[in-house]
This record gives sequence, C-alpha cells and structure tokens, in this order.
Amino acid sequence: MDTVTVKINHLRRHFDFTDGELADIAKMYAGEDYPRDSEGIRKLRAISLDLCERYDMAFANKKKAGMSKGKILKLLFPLLPAFPGLIRRGMRLVIGMVDIEDNAFINVGANFGVSTLVHLAAWAQLGPNFSVEEEDQGPAKKIEVLHDAWLGGKVKAKAGVTVGADSTVGSGAYVNADLPEASLAIGRPARVLRQITAEEPFHDGDFHPYSDEELDLIRNHYKKVHHSINRKQFNAIFTGHAFSTLSLPLDFLYLFTQGLCAELDDPDITPERRNEIIDLLFPIHGKNINIGKNFFLDLAGTVSLGDDVTIGDNVALGGLVRIGNGVHIGNGCLLFGSNHPTSAKKRKVGFNEGLGLSIPVAYVPIAIEDGTHLGDDVCVAPKAKIGGEVPAGALVDPKGKIIP
Repeated sequence: MDTVTVKINHLRRHFDFTDGELADIAKMYAGEDYPRDSEGIRKLRAISLDLCERYDMAFANKKKAGMSKGKILKLLFPLLPAFPGLIRRGMRLVIGMVDIEDNAFINVGANFGVSTLVHLAAWAQLGPNFSVEEEDQGPAKKIEVLHDAWLGGKVKAKAGVTVGADSTVGSGAYVNADLPEASLAIGRPARVLRQITAEEPFHDGDFHPYSDEELDLIRNHYKKVHHSINRKQFNAIFTGHAFSTLSLPLDFLYLFTQGLCAELDDPDITPERRNEIIDLLFPIHGKNINIGKNFFLDLAGTVSLGDDVTIGDNVALGGLVRIGNGVHIGNGCLLFGSNHPTSAKKRKVGFNEGLGLSIPVAYVPIAIEDGTHLGDDVCVAPKAKIGGEVPAGALVDPKGKIIP
C-alpha cells in the first residue's frame, strides 16, 4: 500500500472527514496541485494545531492534555516508526506532512509550516527552532534531510531542498539549495565551507565562565533538588569539555529542566510557582525576571541571569550563557552554545533503549552584556559576546559580528 493511501486511511480511521475533503488532502500528500483553502485542508490544519498544543501540554500535565505524548505522536505521524527518536515540544506541523525514520531527532520549536512535505531519514537531527520557507501556491514541495544529517539551531530550509547524508549545517543558516553529502555548510544563504572527513576530531574547549564560588553554588543546587551528577561530568560541562548524554543522573536532570520549562506554560500556574521554577532553573539570577511562553532551557544551572531580564516567547537557551542586567531578548531568539562533532560518525557513540542516543556534547560560552536588546528571531552563535542593539532576524557570528 502506498504512503498516501496509508495516510488517508489514518485520517478516515481517527477523524471525521468526508470523501471529498480526503480527496483534496490526498492531492496535497501526493505533491499534486491542490485547493489550499478548501474545507478539508482547513479542518486538517485546525486538528493538527490542537494536537501539537496538546503535545506541548503533555510535557507538564498529561491529564490536561487529555492523552499521552505517545498517543499524540501516533496521531500526528501516520507513518511513525518503531523507534521515532526524540521529539521535543513546541513543534508545529500538519498531520501526514512530516515523515520520520528511526531515531530522528526534532529539537524544541520546530515549525514545519502547513504546505511543505518533509522527510527526516534515520538519525537525522534538527536543532532548536528549525523552520521552513514555504511556497504559497502550487503543489506541496518536499524537503529531504537525509541519513545522519544535522541541522543546527534556527536553520531555515526552503521547500524543495535536499540536505545530503552525513552533512552538517551551521546555526542560523538559510538553506535555499541542495547540499551535498558529508559537507559543512554555513551562512545566509548556506554555502559549503568544506567536506567533512569521517575521522576529523571533535574540538572541545577549555572555558571558565563561572568562578569557583559560583560552581560550588550550582553543584550544591543540584544536590538540593536531588539531581546531583558526578564531579567529572560536572567539571566537563562547566569547562567546555566533551561529555556524554548517556547517563541516567544527567538524563534525569535534563528531564527535570525541560519539565519545569513546560510547566511555565500551564495557564493555571500561580505567580509563586512561577518564581519557584525560575529559582530552580537558574540558581544564579537577579531580580525582576520575566519569561514568555514556550521557553526552553537545555540544562538547569548552566545559564545565569542578571537583574531586569525580559525573555520573549519561543526562546531557547543552551550552553554556558551569561546574561547581564537590563537585557531584553525578543521572541523566537536562539542563544545555543551546545556543540556537537561535525562528523556524523563521531556524533553517534552509543544507544540505550531507556535513555536513547548518546551524543558527545561540549557546552560553549555565550555572553550577553548589560543593556543589550535582541530583536525578534535573533540567532546568537556559540562563543559570541554581544552588546547594544541587535536588529530582528540577525545572526550574530562567533566573533560577535552581526549578519543581517
């Protein structure tokens, strides 16, 4: 049975669509021209949005979501594989438009649009705040992210492109043309910088953005919240050296962190609980902290905040990020100093059915100086130090240069 038939039967089995509505949807799935504003297409989009919002809520409160995360994923992905990998919250897609193979990874805030077909091959990885540039007429074009390709944070891909197997695309890039396999591409538009060799080393660092006193405070905080990790792993995280994600205590700390982030979106949360969550996420923070919706912090304790910090909606923070006083971070911004090997072979070092894929990570520092104002949708690259006004949509490179 072809995939379009499987998807249509999925909709017929789980939702209330007429044969005429399903005929329009089948054209969309098949990559044929279709009526983009028909009743069936609009209904499918509305059902999909509701399920995506339920998926977000399920991270904080399964009862309010009405069903489990696993059940929601089965509804959103008619071709869901046996081992779907890790799919984080904040995702927006239309049922049946995104297909994934085993062990694909979709990080927080992925927006697949409403009229683009996307295929993620096995082990493909999307960084935080991935997005699609769609075409507003004609057939639905397909984006192919092939085996073991890794797209960094806030990458935008144009409908119809193919990202080659084993390739890596740098943070903030705009992919508007096909990329060959085993290539490293950066920029807007993305251009191939070089080919990636299978054996190239993973260059971690030696950073000390936190004082010994601050590190003691963070270590004691982990003990206080019952998520202590061993000293070797702790030291690696906070000095920019590589560590493995395949660790039960560390995995629990990640889950603890992201569960708290999800809880911030609970409409019934009290101001007291919101302040308590900020204390739990940021053992080093000042006063007057305001955080918007769909906030994502990779790991509690690794980011510090000064006084009078405002963080907009759909913001993701990761790595060793130091944010000063009087800082405004606009909606959709990404400050993600979480680094992985460019070589696909080096990225996969182990797998555990209970914990998932073990990926070498090195946290890299990012510094946001006092009084900085980041416009909406700014992407700050690892190692950047930035101050002043940063316009909306800009990419800040590792040397702090602002790229429109």
